[in-house]
Parts: sequence; structure tokens; C-alpha cells
Amino acid sequence: GIMLIQYKDYDFLTFVNFSHYLPKKKTSIFLKNIQFLLFFTGDAFALVYSIDSPESWEEVKTIRELILQLKGSDPSPPPIVVVGNKADLPEERRQVKLEVAECECIDWESGFVECSAKNNKNIINIFSCMLIQARLKGSLNVDSIIGKQ
Repeated sequence: GIMLIQYKDYDFLTFVNFSHYLPKKKTSIFLKNIQFLLFFTGDAFALVYSIDSPESWEEVKTIRELILQLKGSDPSPPPIVVVGNKADLPEERRQVKLEVAECECIDWESGFVECSAKNNKNIINIFSCMLIQARLKGSLNVDSIIGKQ
């Protein structure tokens, strides 16, 4: 699922699992329509996976490709931050290696943050990283947002 967060004139997207709230037959059509609309209109994206779910990591790869197809990469791709959630889990439960995710994000020229939504750890860093990515991609003038000239 998708959650849209708006800040001033910028849309930040993050993905949450709300499909269990919807009837199964309507879920895929609903999500596909919402995803297309938000991917097409979003300015920046936070792609969230769970560090104990290789399937969610693969979904992040798929969603990133879809965003790049819809948004294009000319002159540059939109700001994307990949977020590994559940950093509070014991290391033996980790199934997506930190090094793999970090290296992939370097190749993608995307930001990367591991966090724990449960413990509220590194949540603000997601948005800090998003602003940095937006500034690096030239799609955001941070000085105008924070009031500096």
C-alpha cells in the first residue's frame, strides 16, 4: 500500500501494508490505480522494505523500476530513499543484508536509511535523507523551504 505525505508543494510517498483492510478482489485493482496515480504525480519517494523479508526487498526493486518508467530519468531520476524497517529485530532474524541494500542504493544513486518504526529510531533521518536527495537531484531548493537566502 501507499501513504502520501505532503510538505509544502512536495509529495513524499511511503509504502505501508494496508491491503489486509480491503476486500481481496478489490485490492489489486485499487492498489494498482492508486500506485499509478501517486507514482505519476509524486515528486519524491520513500520505498520501505522489512529487513526480515526478502520479498519486500524485491518489491522495492520492482516499485523503483516502475517509478523510473513513469517518471523517467531525464534529466535525472526523482529523489528516492530506500528504507529498511524493523532495525530493532535481532540480527539472526535479518534476511536482507545491510551491505547488499547499501550497495544497491549506491548503484541506484538513492538514499538509504535503516529504521525502527516500532521504536521511532531514525524516522527523522528518512526525511532528512529525502531532502538531501531532492537537493542533489536539483528538484528542490532547500534554502527556500527553511527560509534561508
